[in-house]
Amino acid sequence: MRRSILRFVTLLSLVVILGCASPSSKSSPDKMAPTITLHEPATGDTIATGKNQITYKADDDHGLAFLELYVDDKLVSKHKTDASGAMPVIQWEIDTSLVNSSVSYFVIAYDRAGYSTQSNRMTDIQIKRPYDPPAAPVNLILTKLSDVLLNLLWEDKSGNEVGFELWRKERDGAYEKIKTLPANTISANDTIAVPAAVYYYQIKAFNHSAISASNEVNSGAGFGNTPVIPTAVRALALGTTRIKVTWANNSLNELAFKIQRRSASETGFSQIACVPPNTVEYIDKTDLVATTTYVYRVAAQGPYGQSEWSDTAAGTTLAQDLIPPPNLSAIFRQTEKQVLLSWINNGLAETRIERKIGSNGNYTEIGKTAIEASSYIDAAVELGNEYFYRVALIAGGQLTNYSNEVLVSISR
Repeated sequence: MRRSILRFVTLLSLVVILGCASPSSKSSPDKMAPTITLHEPATGDTIATGKNQITYKADDDHGLAFLELYVDDKLVSKHKTDASGAMPVIQWEIDTSLVNSSVSYFVIAYDRAGYSTQSNRMTDIQIKRPYDPPAAPVNLILTKLSDVLLNLLWEDKSGNEVGFELWRKERDGAYEKIKTLPANTISANDTIAVPAAVYYYQIKAFNHSAISASNEVNSGAGFGNTPVIPTAVRALALGTTRIKVTWANNSLNELAFKIQRRSASETGFSQIACVPPNTVEYIDKTDLVATTTYVYRVAAQGPYGQSEWSDTAAGTTLAQDLIPPPNLSAIFRQTEKQVLLSWINNGLAETRIERKIGSNGNYTEIGKTAIEASSYIDAAVELGNEYFYRVALIAGGQLTNYSNEVLVSISR
């Protein structure tokens, strides 16, 4: 009996000792769920197909094990942490089947104890095809408006830019972005601090894919002669939504031509285009309305300033479009040294034939045909040249849209 009592006391002592053991002798249990917050792509963003990285912030007291990406509530990928416990990079691979659709996504974070937390949900994510890089602006020119005020003017050659950036540097410095401008901008001013310093400029077109830079110009040139004012401005409608503007170039030092427009009911002009030197025509097809009269004027821009504005010319868009002569073709007759042009005659009006020499030339009228004609012979050609042709109908003193363009290369 005594021996049994002693054994019971001994066992009870062991239970008491074990029960009073320090908790530091074993690991603390993980009872805290991880945290995770998504940052980008954000609600309402537009992203392209291909790989898109998701930026987020996540944390856990015992370390994360892995993350799961859900798109429209479907699991699409799983991302594990590495041996160091570093947060995984989430690359969201988007295929072309989602182009032009709107999706939502969220991420679930799991810690090593099996606890999980769902992130905030990002919605209305628009999926588009990847952007092509924008075409670089061309013909950037600089004009000194005063000792400290400079004007930058360029030709916008891209149709997919999100905007433009104006960059500047001093002679031995590094370029810095000084302005961000909206899409379709073609001019900007800059005020400089030191009139005697030489500043260099570039304009860059950008979109979500890339940035394309223009030529470089600088403010080192002094003041000089401005170009001569353009003359003989004409405005000729080419249909319900196109007007052809032509002028005579009287300058030798122009860097560009500015074209401005207003409707007949307006008083103020707005600039609609800037075209390269030696250009003598521009086809306006920006927001024109049928049976509406538009007024145009042109100025030459040079390295030392702008000419006066030309006299104005008005053109009225047509009430309805006539179909231009279709299927224009051209054949060089070697024996006769002639180019034979032919097209399908719709019998509605006379046909005007235009030609330019070389890709950088300007179109000029070389002839007209009667209503019933469907061909024209150009005998004024020379060996070794490239000739481009186009035709249009003459309706009520106005021109229709032009036909297709054809090229004839005449070998020596």
